Amino acid sequence: MRKIFWLIPFIFIANPLFAETLLLKSGKTVEGKITERNDKSIKVDIAGLPVTYYLDQIESINGEKIKTLSNNEPATADTANKKELYDSGNPVMHTAQVPGEESEYTVLVNIAVDSMNKKNYAAAIEGLKKAIEKSPGRSTAYLNIATCYHLMGQNQEALKYLEKAYSINPDDATIVGNLGTVYFTSGKQDEGMDYLRKAIAMEPNYGRNYYNIGIAYYQQKKYKEAEESFLKAKELCKNADDAQGVSNAEFYLNELKNIK
Repeated sequence: MRKIFWLIPFIFIANPLFAETLLLKSGKTVEGKITERNDKSIKVDIAGLPVTYYLDQIESINGEKIKTLSNNEPATADTANKKELYDSGNPVMHTAQVPGEESEYTVLVNIAVDSMNKKNYAAAIEGLKKAIEKSPGRSTAYLNIATCYHLMGQNQEALKYLEKAYSINPDDATIVGNLGTVYFTSGKQDEGMDYLRKAIAMEPNYGRNYYNIGIAYYQQKKYKEAEESFLKAKELCKNADDAQGVSNAEFYLNELKNIK
């Protein structure tokens, strides 16, 4: 996206000699060695397997609240286990992690999310297909494969996997919103808008949904509707302490002022 406000993560290697105790917000306790950490997530070595947790999943590490562990501002959570991946000038695509378990499926999905964050989509797709083999009845791997294909410009492949994810979990607003994005960017704007509106109806307090439909209105040159959507996105993101979402909405609000 033009002038996207990316955060540059600071990664450090933790001392490998000591195990850490993580208390997740789900109530589960995890023990392992932290091998990497940035402003959004940490990677933990659990019995030789790398598992990634987003900071919004973690209540404390070694008894310390997660916000007290770094001098850097921690990344704020949009919604639990959800992350945005940007495509130039289009609504965002969401990817999801699987929280609260250390199954082989979870490990494969979370490693794939790391690859997606590094834009290594081929490796991510390979890992996600292995996850599907382990558990074909779960939607997250299909959702993330669709995101990879979309960001690679292969929307027909993306749509195939999104429709499979939707058939498994039609009540997931993330899947619905991603369907809207893929349809819209494939030129099927009416279908795309229908799904983007449905995502808002399913998650009316999630600011990034309004940001997405604001981008769609902006591309359609429906500037009044775009402005209303970005203002709503800014309000909800501010209420959720989502500084990145606020900044993105403000950028387009300023662009609209220039158009006027």
